[in-house]
Amino acid sequence: MKWPYSRRVGARGEMFVANYLFWNGFSLLTARYLVHGHGELDLVVRKGDTVSIVEVKTRSTFDPRFPAAGAVDDAKKAHLIAAARVFVRAAVRKGYMRPSDKLRFDVAEVYLDEDFRSAEINYIQDAFLADIVIPSS
Repeated sequence: MKWPYSRRVGARGEMFVANYLFWNGFSLLTARYLVHGHGELDLVVRKGDTVSIVEVKTRSTFDPRFPAAGAVDDAKKAHLIAAARVFVRAAVRKGYMRPSDKLRFDVAEVYLDEDFRSAEINYIQDAFLADIVIPSS
């Protein structure tokens, strides 16, 4: 089965961001973490005691009037926060997270060139805030 164009663009962007984060000292905890009813978390990464939920927004063309991060509206944030709560509970249970860890939400804007072989990445740390308590195991 061939993926639709937008899915291929998104997957390519996630790959570029995962590589970018790896080369910047992050380790990948999971990718495309699916939470029924809330969508998916594109990437979840760790650096030191900080776990970052990374929403990747990829575009095959650049238009300064419509930045990719603008697609992370209040409804999208609500879904990400709900999915993150589910992930955090599971991660603590499995030992991937500790109650002392910090959690943040980042957004990665990815602009692909015309043949999808290279990308420009704008990485926004702490793109938005959420009150999520990391439970003790």
